[in-house]
Amino acid sequence: MINIKIFKRNANYIGFESFGHAEYSDGDDIVCAGVSTLTQTMYFHLVENLNLDEKFFDVEQRDGYLKLILKNNDKDTNIQVSFMYMIKGLEILEAQYSKHIKLEMMEVQ
Repeated sequence: MINIKIFKRNANYIGFESFGHAEYSDGDDIVCAGVSTLTQTMYFHLVENLNLDEKFFDVEQRDGYLKLILKNNDKDTNIQVSFMYMIKGLEILEAQYSKHIKLEMMEVQ
């Protein structure tokens, strides 16, 4: 199962953590590919379209794992809207493949 945690602070999205494997299908796992596409696109969007570099966030990535936490700028409208798009895609995947994806919202300090 893929577990995805979305982190919020004071109603603003500040990051996410995605880990695990969907185990939907050997060799061509569309569930894993969908989650990876959404989370990786979010990361690349922050870097390439919003021109943020790693002084604005911490990122940790390895096989089956991606964690991104904003250091600041969490009130930026473009960043918040970007999170909303990623989350909507993840919610759709979770609704269709609930045995393989668990999405959780977490309030953090």
